[in-house]
Amino acid sequence: MKTLLKKTGWIIVLLAIIEVVQAQTDVNIYVFDTTKTLTDVKAKGDFSAWELVTLSKTEGVSAHAWKVTLTGVTDGSYGWGAIQDDKSEWGIWLPSIAGFGSNPTFTVSGTTITGDTAIYMPSIDPVDVVFAVDLSYQAFLGNFNVTTDTAGISGTLNDWSYDKLTKIAEDTVYVITKQLAGYVEWKYRMKDQWEPVSNNRAIFVDGNTDPLELDTVWYGDISPAPLVNVTFFLIDSTNYYTGIQYKGEITGWSLVDMYDDGATSGDETAGDHVWTLTLPDVVSNKSYEWGVVDGDENWLISGPNRVVVLDENGVVSGDTSYVIPPWGTVPVTFMVNMNCHINLEVFDIETGCIDVNIDGYPPVELAHVDTGVFAATITRFKVGEELAYTFRINCEFGGDYEEYPGFDNNREFTVVDTTGGVENTTGVLQYQDDVITTGFCNYVDVSSVKDVSNESGIRIYPNPVSDVLTLDNAEGVRKMMIYNITGQKVKEFTGLRDNRIEVSTTDLPSGLYIITLYGDEGHLGYKKIIKR
Repeated sequence: MKTLLKKTGWIIVLLAIIEVVQAQTDVNIYVFDTTKTLTDVKAKGDFSAWELVTLSKTEGVSAHAWKVTLTGVTDGSYGWGAIQDDKSEWGIWLPSIAGFGSNPTFTVSGTTITGDTAIYMPSIDPVDVVFAVDLSYQAFLGNFNVTTDTAGISGTLNDWSYDKLTKIAEDTVYVITKQLAGYVEWKYRMKDQWEPVSNNRAIFVDGNTDPLELDTVWYGDISPAPLVNVTFFLIDSTNYYTGIQYKGEITGWSLVDMYDDGATSGDETAGDHVWTLTLPDVVSNKSYEWGVVDGDENWLISGPNRVVVLDENGVVSGDTSYVIPPWGTVPVTFMVNMNCHINLEVFDIETGCIDVNIDGYPPVELAHVDTGVFAATITRFKVGEELAYTFRINCEFGGDYEEYPGFDNNREFTVVDTTGGVENTTGVLQYQDDVITTGFCNYVDVSSVKDVSNESGIRIYPNPVSDVLTLDNAEGVRKMMIYNITGQKVKEFTGLRDNRIEVSTTDLPSGLYIITLYGDEGHLGYKKIIKR
């Protein structure tokens, strides 16, 4: 009896397995696209635990047919739907466009399939679609010039060619109107650049609104960062400076007054040598260099420019304050030889001004202490301090004879301990490091000296010379100066008018000399000669 029951049980299980296998069938589901605009159709439903399944496309005359075959579907009812995958989180839900009030549903019973196994996208009449993009922030960032640059659009609306957008008058919004129906993908373009968005912009034009005015978007979906107020502080530990001004990128490097009056721009206490400035409406998501100058516009920041950082949320970090440290008590003597520039008549020893500009300190004028040599001893420094400095002709930056123009380089000096009688001195330096092998200034490139013989046709001979130097074709020469190898002027002749000029050199020691000639319009050129 037990054997019979056991066999019967196995038979029942086997019949159940056969019944389950027989209950599975294949189901074809479709999306028929009469607009012929869909590009990537996917289905999901109970049959896939609502995971996406890709459909394949067959192009027809009246519609594109998208199909997937679901294999081994068991008996039951299945809700489902399809999307156009536009790379957004959910895609474009096609059943709602096709008129379904709820999800399509089909039922499987054995090999019988009933219900909705297809979605039919309706025929749509084209309507005017207005595209609009705002380029004002790109213009603000300097990426786009509203006067000279163009904006455009490329996408399925024009087979990914280029259509130029039109700027709305007195605005930086660019628009275009296209007749469209169905699914549309596009990107805006600025100059020759593609919009930096990870996925194409997309919309399904269902034809129910005419015209369809799309929302104006920021180019690249990059919207202006928040505007915030930024307060800067200058703490003067020397109690020396007056008339402090901010200078930096936020203001385009224009000078703006800082305050120590206890009232203006957030300053709290008058006369405490803490200078304050609040700049309003500073654009976030950027970093800005800045510094400060005194009332004479001397740069007071030692080392690199300060940098303040505003993140995308307007949170301020980085440098919003700078402390001028207290001065030390170690003296340093700065000395410079101006003889070359005196001889070249670009610096007047009686009326000219020469100073030393030390990074982080106010400039100090030098006094004339020896023939053409200027010096000053300044007691403001600390042992080990590394000084960056330049000398300034006429006590100002700029001009043809500026040392290290553009602030790219500086002279350097390290302050040492003066205990035991050690002195901090630069020694006598040549202005512009000018005395090179020929005794000329570095603004005259001696390796390629403008040979007056080649430039003006003036003939100077003999060279080398022993006694008399002759100049032919010299009718345009009005003044002639001769310099030795150390840059000293050894001879000068003025009021010249003759076609031939003869100059005695018998009193000159042997060596290399430079002849400099001037005419009515100024400098004519140089000639190197050798005296035997």
